[in-house]
Amino acid sequence: MDLPKYTSQNKQERIGVHKIAVILEELGFIFRETSNGDVGVEWTD
Repeated sequence: MDLPKYTSQNKQERIGVHKIAVILEELGFIFRETSNGDVGVEWTD
């Protein structure tokens, strides 16, 4: 089964979201993320 992989694009997306969250919090806004990418965990039996 091919599960989604955590790619460098996913990593960059997460970094960007966190940076924006910090900026908004410092400005006094409440930041609540609503959704993010879903990557599976791969295991074998």
